[in-house]
Amino acid sequence: MKLCPSDKYNIAWFKLAEIVARGEKERAIGMFKLLMHSINNQALAYQLQGDLLLSFEDAQAIDCYKKSAALYIHDKKYIQAAAIYEHLLSLNPETILYIEKLIDIYQALQYNDKIFFYFKKLIALLTSHNKLDEAHTAISQFGHLATPLEKAMVSQLNLFTHLGSSVYDNKAKTKMLHQTIDHLLEINNSHHLNAFLKQLENSYKEFYTQALNYLEKKS
Repeated sequence: MKLCPSDKYNIAWFKLAEIVARGEKERAIGMFKLLMHSINNQALAYQLQGDLLLSFEDAQAIDCYKKSAALYIHDKKYIQAAAIYEHLLSLNPETILYIEKLIDIYQALQYNDKIFFYFKKLIALLTSHNKLDEAHTAISQFGHLATPLEKAMVSQLNLFTHLGSSVYDNKAKTKMLHQTIDHLLEINNSHHLNAFLKQLENSYKEFYTQALNYLEKKS
């Protein structure tokens, strides 16, 4: 019985799977390149190429996945793009870029739960890596997603980093001090503000005095 083109196509993919299972990398890649021309969806082709390379633990898989996601985004196929970046993040859980991409994609999809989840993840990761300016920028950009405590935490960490640096002038430091106090006042718990003031008093007397004066003006 003569096989139709679709049957030959399916058999070719089964053969490719067998080659991959045997661990024959070069042969598998060569066969995939031949099959790739029959895939009309370029984003899917890159995705499958990424899967193939990943099965051989080839680092080039990451680039293939990124190309795939970029094409999905271009075509407004956001769910497919999100799946790619979810997969990339599972491979490299501390890659900030992947989290930022997921936030952008889920904003396009208006998946608020996902946006909220990845925003929290982003802030936690940025602060743990001491990327406080980036965390502060994220808070500014997605302020509606952050709790008062998160805003205060990031602002406070950022402030103390700047206070210990000669790169920033006192005017910029004072502005950050006021922002930090404003965030702390939004929290319905004076413990955080008192702990902050104590830390200022012990390490930065000048700014401790400024903080007290600012609080007096606000009361």
